[in-house]
Amino acid sequence: MNRFANGLLARGLTRGDRVLLVCENSVEAYLAKLGCAKAGMVAVPVNPALASDVLGHVIALAGPRLAVVDAELWPRAAGVLTGAGLRPDVTIPIGGGVAGGGVSFSQFLDGQPAEEPDVTVHGDDIWELLFTSGTTALPKGVMLSHSYAHMGAYAFALSLTRGLRIEADLRLCSFLPVIYHVADQALSLPAFLAGGSLVIGRKLVPAQMARAVAGERVTALWGGSPQLVKAFAAALDDEPGLDVTSLGVLVYGWGAVEPGVLASLRGRCGRDFGLVGIFGQTEAISCHRFWPDAWEEKYQATAPQVNYVGIPNPLLASTVMDTQGQHLLDQPGVPGEAVYRSPAVASGYYRDETATREAFRRGDFLLDGAPEADVGPGPPGQLLAPEAIARLSRALAAPSPAEALFARPRTAYTRALMAAAFDLNTV
Repeated sequence: MNRFANGLLARGLTRGDRVLLVCENSVEAYLAKLGCAKAGMVAVPVNPALASDVLGHVIALAGPRLAVVDAELWPRAAGVLTGAGLRPDVTIPIGGGVAGGGVSFSQFLDGQPAEEPDVTVHGDDIWELLFTSGTTALPKGVMLSHSYAHMGAYAFALSLTRGLRIEADLRLCSFLPVIYHVADQALSLPAFLAGGSLVIGRKLVPAQMARAVAGERVTALWGGSPQLVKAFAAALDDEPGLDVTSLGVLVYGWGAVEPGVLASLRGRCGRDFGLVGIFGQTEAISCHRFWPDAWEEKYQATAPQVNYVGIPNPLLASTVMDTQGQHLLDQPGVPGEAVYRSPAVASGYYRDETATREAFRRGDFLLDGAPEADVGPGPPGQLLAPEAIARLSRALAAPSPAEALFARPRTAYTRALMAAAFDLNTV
């Protein structure tokens, strides 16, 4: 990781420069991504399945200075990258050789020192641009800070280490994307925060997931959708000789897991095995959590037809408000928006002042997120931007950002503070 970071610096890249990653899961891609962070730069991982015009939009917006590409993905991405004046500076030689006149990952590391890079990194610095799915418009670049990553990882480390003798026993596994998906913050980084280990799979093959859990003695698994969890349980049924009793926690999302699937997994993994349902988004991955064991009667009666979003992580300092900013926690049944009063959220949208102003439209740094829900404590609806909080704290001469949060300034303050351009070289 340090050698990759030093390699970036040796290429002349500086603080805030963007590094494009067109990669699927691999150890090399993961180290490259974290190496960008250690060098004070910004990783820009993109979904390799993006349409060419969408990928072109992302590249034009991010303005990367260097590209890291999987060899097997280069033929698909070549036209867009060369059209944008980029080349595959670093190739990860999976499924092919070095592409387009660049160097291999190992060649990029050759001769680079393993010592810590000589850079200064602040918690509010942006280290990753993750792009939204673009289902209703072109993708927006969500700015994620070092503090955001630390808080997201810490929030999940608490759930993922449940039942372990010590937290360093955590062996976390993901076959789902951790390069270009926000799961990297919540379902890979906790392994290092806890002093444990991370197991990365490249392709979503349930049988390989099952063998990895048994072979690597995985204790926590990012299971993904209920359909994938069901396929994983079926793969275990197909190989009854696999010992998966090490697995204590499986995290799922996007829907409710069938009770029969939970029973099947518990039969193979042991009575202490538990599911954790999550409801979050790129802008706030600390998110809401639902434990079927905690609300077993409701879960058994409603799953999989109803997906309860559970309770917000305490780090979010969540409340529920109406459109006038009045708290609704003491009025159950009254619909409202979840408000996050915490820096454990995204820092806005890169080079998109219009979208950012709309996100902070109420004048108190509230960011639009997922739609409202009428079950459980609602999913994230509006979020607070940490850098806006810090600026607000300074502008109001508040003793701390926490006090600034509750100052609820007049809109004039907000307009003045949000006037700065969203440029990663100056934020």
